[in-house]
Amino acid sequence: MDDEQLVKMTSPVAADSSLVKGVVIIDDDALLLYDSKSLFNSNSLPCGHMYGSSCINKWLQQSSRSSRKCPQCNTLCKLKDVRPLQATCLSISKHKDYVLQRRLVALRLTCVSSNWRVEVLKRAEDAADRLGFLSQRLHELLKYQTCADGSQADAFLQRADALKRRILPLARRAEALEQRAEALEQRASAFRHLTKAYLACIDYFTEMCKKLDLDAVLVGE
Repeated sequence: MDDEQLVKMTSPVAADSSLVKGVVIIDDDALLLYDSKSLFNSNSLPCGHMYGSSCINKWLQQSSRSSRKCPQCNTLCKLKDVRPLQATCLSISKHKDYVLQRRLVALRLTCVSSNWRVEVLKRAEDAADRLGFLSQRLHELLKYQTCADGSQADAFLQRADALKRRILPLARRAEALEQRAEALEQRASAFRHLTKAYLACIDYFTEMCKKLDLDAVLVGE
């Protein structure tokens, strides 16, 4: 700001309602706008504009409750809407513990879903075997019925009809069990992806802590 002429004013809007670019002066304190070199102790408003913590708080406190606005765009805001851009204290270890717990839950659910799938597949296989046996028996009865005469033919036909009534629900059950097994496989796959996501989350926080020289915070309380 060596070559910039500071404009002393209480609002960034000039008399002609145009936005005056520069630094807004409140008494003897400058309401500094955010730049890439002033991240420390900077805050953000809901509209997205960023300012120094003490400056924006003083600006809002000097305004009445109903007229508190962003100095740049005049968007209404409250003191509670001011959000710090840099955390004053990072509790990475607690978040890491939470992620690890969620990962264990996802692993357990993966195992449960896989075990259920094995059981359902076994039941589906048993149902398919039973269906095959009954279908073969039906084929034999129909064959005998064509060769039989009179009452014997009627008896074979009745037995064949009875088998048909058993085969249809059994076929539906076998199909339903196969669909359930497929659904359980998809569920187990989703839990496996969830586990990988939790691991990636842990790796991300670990890497960010290293970049920010927060290794002590990573393992601390």
